[in-house]
Amino acid sequence: MDIVNHDFSKPSNYSIDKYVILESMEGHQFYIEEECAKRSGTLKLMLESQGPFIVNQSRTLTFNEISKPVLEKVCQYLLYKHHYLLSPTGVIPEFPIPDDLAVDLVIVANFLDC
Repeated sequence: MDIVNHDFSKPSNYSIDKYVILESMEGHQFYIEEECAKRSGTLKLMLESQGPFIVNQSRTLTFNEISKPVLEKVCQYLLYKHHYLLSPTGVIPEFPIPDDLAVDLVIVANFLDC
């Protein structure tokens, strides 16, 4: 699975029951399976609360303080975490983090509990 080059645009098999949309401060939307998104403790709480975080029942979570490159890396990490969580071989490759995003990712990962 090529997680780093994964396409988070709207999939052809999109279903509002299966996917959530994470929107960056620039308005870029990342479509991610709900099962993967829930690997983040904060996203899980937001999705299960069905409170003011969900916009117009479109299952869109908007993050006005998270840039597109950082949110994309978060989506990649959630997919990575979901994919390798139950790795039968126990072999988990290192997750790549670009130096220029490291500080922002630490802050966002802490906020998102992932």
